[in-house]
Amino acid sequence: MSIHHLLNKSVVIQRLSSVAGYRNKYVSTGTVEMHIQRLTEEGTFETYGVEGVTHKAWCDENEDINTGDKCTDPDGNKYDVVAVNQQDYGMNVHLELILKRYGDQDYE
Repeated sequence: MSIHHLLNKSVVIQRLSSVAGYRNKYVSTGTVEMHIQRLTEEGTFETYGVEGVTHKAWCDENEDINTGDKCTDPDGNKYDVVAVNQQDYGMNVHLELILKRYGDQDYE
């Protein structure tokens, strides 16, 4: 059984790339189907003002996602990819991503 039936968001992946000389810019590398949820549901995060900052995501194992990439979900939330862990054993083979969301961060 795979996790494909759980993937419910089309997320745009962006990667830092050289555009001219020493100039770098984030460019879109593709759209990936994934499932994103908060890493923890602890109510204390709201007290300290960091509720919803750290997330976990799952997607197909063959997707090209690296640490340092950025992604944007259909709701306009923007995330930094902090870690990529390939779960390549068992029945549900997939990529597991650790994401950080910043509410006011601009990627342009």
